[in-house]
Amino acid sequence: MTDSLPSLVDLHGFQRDVLFAVRALERDGDPPRGLRVKRRLEATYYEEVHHGRLYQNLDTLAEQNLIAKGAKDGRANEYATTEAARTILDAHVRARAEQAGVELATDANAFPSENGTGTETRSRGEQTELGDTPATGGEA
Repeated sequence: MTDSLPSLVDLHGFQRDVLFAVRALERDGDPPRGLRVKRRLEATYYEEVHHGRLYQNLDTLAEQNLIAKGAKDGRANEYATTEAARTILDAHVRARAEQAGVELATDANAFPSENGTGTETRSRGEQTELGDTPATGGEA
């Protein structure tokens, strides 16, 4: 694990895309396992993602404390963005929106962060586990 967190611009493009894919799966309540991350990437960014490339980059992101990796049911690893990754992704999206002159909509899934320094967005699954009421209606 590294001592300091990288900026999103310090990551390779594929690593940024992996972080966004894992976060999107979390938001959608779909547990981010390797194959699901691969499918998400192939559906949104890439024609084909090779397993070796994906898992090597997932491991690198875990070493950088941007993704938490855990064994699920003894077979497949499950991944989750860390609070640090969510903070970096949020700052990146906000900066890009500001540069483009786009106003971001308020996210119905945004909650005060655990450390009280902003907001974090939890997936519907995380909300349920924490006893929160999942948002109703469509998601953007």
